[in-house]
Amino acid sequence: MTEHLRRFDGDETWNRLRDWIKEQKASERLAASLLQTERFGVDPSHPLGGRDSGKDALCRKDGLILVAAVYFPRGQQAFKDILEKFSTDLGGVSRNNADGIVFVTNQELRLAERKKLADLAPTKVVELYHLERLTLLLNSPPNYGLRLEYLGIRISEEEYLAFLANRDEEHYQKFESISSSINTVLAELQKQAQDIIGYSTGGNSIACFFPMIWVNDPQYVTLTLENKSAYPVFDIQCEYIDVDEPIEPEKGKFWTRHHVVIPSVYPNKVILNAIIFDMTNKTRLRINLWIQTRTRSVQQLFRMARVGDRIHIAVKTDSEDFNEVKIPNEYPDYDPANPDKVFS
Repeated sequence: MTEHLRRFDGDETWNRLRDWIKEQKASERLAASLLQTERFGVDPSHPLGGRDSGKDALCRKDGLILVAAVYFPRGQQAFKDILEKFSTDLGGVSRNNADGIVFVTNQELRLAERKKLADLAPTKVVELYHLERLTLLLNSPPNYGLRLEYLGIRISEEEYLAFLANRDEEHYQKFESISSSINTVLAELQKQAQDIIGYSTGGNSIACFFPMIWVNDPQYVTLTLENKSAYPVFDIQCEYIDVDEPIEPEKGKFWTRHHVVIPSVYPNKVILNAIIFDMTNKTRLRINLWIQTRTRSVQQLFRMARVGDRIHIAVKTDSEDFNEVKIPNEYPDYDPANPDKVFS
């Protein structure tokens, strides 16, 4: 097509489409190329001529199979002629067991006319690529090459700037996608490295004791060691004293230090009855306990008091990044405003 003075505001593309003077093969190839840019999978039939079973191409998108029909007459046609052509092409849907039709035409279609076409197949998918829609596609940066090939319209200075901006945006989006993928991989590698360290050294895992009263003999209190962390706790050494039973040699005051050694406790596992206390003849028991593992230390204070035939237990746990206080409301002289008094 010979290049001539170009009309702007999309008019040049619009007029060259409407006044189409090329053969059917060109219109079918243009339609197939545009549908590909619309993310259709396109399988053309016979643009050079031949039996096509009621379709110019088969299209696939979002799991649907659609018949593509192309209608590019020269100049605007009466709507009854467009309707007749569409009705004929619609027959290819059932012959090809398709889910609907993509009708690509260089004709103007008003909103009411588009609805009439769609109403001919109310249970099928109807995609209409009409004159204005095709003009919009061909005047967008990704399709400047198709517009030049089939309509002979070169890009203007303004369109070239738009093309560069569109290209830069695509590159930026790809860069963002690659960066996101890299960050995902790095995060996964970091997690795997953390897991390797955690499973080999224990990482920042922590194991603590929690008290239990024997059901069969409520005079006994047992301490069960529990690991609620994600990794094992290795090389556990426990030491505790009974605050109320000091040894008083000539120099200073000392307590008997009791030692418990536990090799390891794995995640979400417990060591039952690790330490047992007999409160048969006691009204209270104050235990200070220290836990040392391969990677961290923990201090726990246990305060047990008898009220009638029941034993109430308060627990305070202190570590570098873990602090917890549990005091039952029934504990003697418990004051929520001054909980440390319980552990004095």
